[in-house]
Amino acid sequence: MARVRISKTPKALSGLEIKMRPGLYGTNGNRQFSLPNQVNSQRFSQQPVDVRDTLQPVAREGANLEAEKGETALVNIDGIPAHFKIGGKRHSKGGTPLNLPDNSFIFSDTAKMKIKDPIVLAQFGMVPKKAGYTPAEIAKKYDIDPRIGLVQYIKAKGADGFDICDVAKAQATPGLYTHTNVLKGKVDMFPQQELIDMLLSL
Repeated sequence: MARVRISKTPKALSGLEIKMRPGLYGTNGNRQFSLPNQVNSQRFSQQPVDVRDTLQPVAREGANLEAEKGETALVNIDGIPAHFKIGGKRHSKGGTPLNLPDNSFIFSDTAKMKIKDPIVLAQFGMVPKKAGYTPAEIAKKYDIDPRIGLVQYIKAKGADGFDICDVAKAQATPGLYTHTNVLKGKVDMFPQQELIDMLLSL
């Protein structure tokens, strides 16, 4: 039987010090979703140096779709949904070329898709109006930023951030929370360092 000899310990892609690379965590190599700085567990309280809530155009030869200004995109980043506004130009002026991960969803801003049905609008808490609302206008009301909530708690308290329970904040501010952040009495979270590193890389 052939034997394999390991001469040195492989270097892990996660741990206390990791460097996010384009394409890591299913991002299709799109630098818009990669944090270009190392994650340091001793710097929880520092603000991210590269935070985006609006996607801007990429080189057309590297794009896999054309969106337009005014639309929004729900993007899957390592299994965590992130909602972005889309900048650039309208389709009539050339559009906004983007390279989005698989399973992304675009909420249209075209007038042809405006929703006017008061019953449908009521389900989204929207006040009916004659002109109606585009899907993008409705989606912007549910702007979930995964850097809000749990990630903020981790930056302030480290792993103890999983034990912070603030129901009022979760109800008032859409974001990423675990059940221990919203249910009093829940203390069953034992986060791994890899999970913390991944959350801080968002």
